Amino acid sequence: MMRQLLKYSSYYYYQPMIKSMCVLLLVATISLSGVMAIYWWPANQSYRNIEQKRVDLMRDVKHAIEAELITENYRASKATITELEERLESDTRQATLVNNLATLAKRNNIKITSESFEEGKKKSAYYPLYQDIQLEGSYASLRSFLLGVGQLQTWTIALETNMQRLHKQPGIIKARLKLVTYRKSKESKGRTK
Repeated sequence: MMRQLLKYSSYYYYQPMIKSMCVLLLVATISLSGVMAIYWWPANQSYRNIEQKRVDLMRDVKHAIEAELITENYRASKATITELEERLESDTRQATLVNNLATLAKRNNIKITSESFEEGKKKSAYYPLYQDIQLEGSYASLRSFLLGVGQLQTWTIALETNMQRLHKQPGIIKARLKLVTYRKSKESKGRTK
């Protein structure tokens, strides 16, 4: 069978039309390979270079955005640190703290039922003043009061908060707050009101 195939192929090969078609096919294949080598290869390399530049540019943009976010966070942190340092440097007296808390309570429609103060031991260069305050008011008023404590001119933090509903008066909540205020100088030992 193979011999017959070779016999027919050699017969066809010697035909002038088929011979010219084979030569033409060979020339077309070589030409197409040349065109591919001349045009497609550089175009493909150019596409790869453009794609790599796009990836590099996207990475640079991402890094620039991250750097801007870090810069913004740094500025915000620096402003917060400056504010905290100013709060810590304030030389607020105990009477001023009592007055500030009373004003805040009045502004939020809260009744202060009792309060006591105790001077703490020196921590770093600051003296803590511990405050135990019992309040009565609505939940929204107490929440607003707690938010206001964080915005006082001194660095005052709520250490503990206990709230319970009064059954005698609906809508009224009794709260007990343990606050600490850090101050620059020491005053007389705590008093109870």
